[in-house]
Amino acid sequence: MPHLRDALSKPTLLAFALMLALGATDADAAKKKKKAAKAPAVSAECSDFYTSANASWLQANPLPAGASSVSALGQLVERSRQQQKALLDGAMQSPQAGVQKLLGDFWASGLDEAAVEADGAKPIAPLLDRINAIKRAKDVPPAIAALHQVGIPVAFNFSPDVDLNALDRHIGYFSQGGMGMSDPAYYTRTDTETRELLGRYRNYVKQVLALTG
Repeated sequence: MPHLRDALSKPTLLAFALMLALGATDADAAKKKKKAAKAPAVSAECSDFYTSANASWLQANPLPAGASSVSALGQLVERSRQQQKALLDGAMQSPQAGVQKLLGDFWASGLDEAAVEADGAKPIAPLLDRINAIKRAKDVPPAIAALHQVGIPVAFNFSPDVDLNALDRHIGYFSQGGMGMSDPAYYTRTDTETRELLGRYRNYVKQVLALTG
């Protein structure tokens, strides 16, 4: 069949193969385009769930000036603080006997900044003397007890809270206290960054002690 062999010459085969390749490419492109068109849009919940879930609340409670965050708990804390301030202002402006007078006098003493600056470290001088008097290990427990009696939680905290095994009652809890830095690791780790941080904290303590005289 010479005529068939001639018809299927190399140029013809090449052109035919090229047509098939282009057709396949066009078909693939059409499939991809169709698939892309059917792809669902990314929902707001997937891209920013917090904003989507709290949109109404965030719109009704804009971030106050100077605040880094806003929350329902934060609002309750601020409301409680304002209520306490109102009670103390009332006790100061209308002094009465007993607890009301104690609260009013205490609040007024803190607001008198000129007197606070003039007194300096004098009000805590007896406590500093007690600390400076520590010479032996047996002197430490009485000093800790004396500081706890005036509300300074040295070494540990002890306070009441709800009993997790019986929610209708309160029990006493011991917890860590008396550390200026928030985690014991700051005092025990030996890496360079922690050592530098501890050094800056030590300098801060020295400065505070120097200012107390």
